[in-house]
Amino acid sequence: MTYEHSICQHCDDAPCIASCNVGAIYKAEDGAVIIDPDKCAETRCAGACPYENVIYFNDALNIAQSARSAHTCLMRAGRNPAALTPAPPARSPSARKEDLKDLIAKANPSSRGLAHVKPRVYYIGLPKKFIAGALFDNESDACIGGPPSQRQEKETGERFQAVSDSYGDFWLKGLKDGIYTC
Repeated sequence: MTYEHSICQHCDDAPCIASCNVGAIYKAEDGAVIIDPDKCAETRCAGACPYENVIYFNDALNIAQSARSAHTCLMRAGRNPAALTPAPPARSPSARKEDLKDLIAKANPSSRGLAHVKPRVYYIGLPKKFIAGALFDNESDACIGGPPSQRQEKETGERFQAVSDSYGDFWLKGLKDGIYTC
């Protein structure tokens, strides 16, 4: 398990843009992927996004939508989102990205393995993959605190262990992709 938002990743190679046959999805000057609700005409392009449940079809409005970003809300309010960024408005979006290269080097893109679409949303400080759970004794009908919980990665045989707390909860942190067995 890992934590991650289900938001638009503002991909450089966004397949949703190519799939929209009415031009309602486009990339703004700053690189943000935008759905123009005034142009959307029941194209049902929601399936084109490789990120599950990011673009959805709103049957009531008969348009495709995605989670609203601050960028979209500011545009609808008639404000320039670029004016709110730390970079001066005269600088290009690529220069702003260049200014952030040290932060981006420390960050991780979406962990969903979709690098081919070049996602532009980065995550810093999220916990790495983990297994969490609780130890429970059916006979005593109580949580078990203290004993270790162990998992073994099936392919490498590497073992991971965590001691359960007084509520029986345990958390195996920093795991790599794999299949883990008890």
